[in-house]
Amino acid sequence: MKEKTRYNVRLAQKHGVEVIERSDEAGFETYLDMMFGTAKRQGFKAHNRDYHKKMWAVLNKASSLRAHLLTANYKGKTLSSWMLFEFNDVLYYPYGASSEEYREVMANYAMMWGAIELGKKIGCRRFDLWGAAEPGYSQKDPWAGFTKFKEGFGGDWIEYVGSFNLVLDPWWYRIYRVAESLKTVAIKLRLPV
Repeated sequence: MKEKTRYNVRLAQKHGVEVIERSDEAGFETYLDMMFGTAKRQGFKAHNRDYHKKMWAVLNKASSLRAHLLTANYKGKTLSSWMLFEFNDVLYYPYGASSEEYREVMANYAMMWGAIELGKKIGCRRFDLWGAAEPGYSQKDPWAGFTKFKEGFGGDWIEYVGSFNLVLDPWWYRIYRVAESLKTVAIKLRLPV
């Protein structure tokens, strides 16, 4: 880990930021509220609530793929909430949200450290942080902020084959792409979607 990252983890601990697993319905609702608050504040596109609810329901019944919800709390407030997946000795970090409150207590650094500790506790051998900007990225890259955060914890940058759509019906796929484009414009204009 980078020196500044270690410092921020210790600072969060010194402030008393507590990371707990909240893989229950109340924890899931907290995660959803934070996810959509973060998406609105930062202007990014997120899957809708129904998508997350279906995903959560399926993963809670699965035997080989499990979901975990972590929250970072300070003075009785949840400042960060992450959904992590565990599969074949790998912990994945695909979804995370945070609050603008108490940024000085470095809750996300405590959260990442808590996720690492969870991975060790459940026997994971790797932690896939699920996305970063390309090596040599510009500070203007929209992914620069969270890439720098992730880089602070060390590790290796690994590029996998991308994900692709399998088009079964070109006509419906064109409609889908137009709808996605309109949704992106609506989000950028901060219109209700």
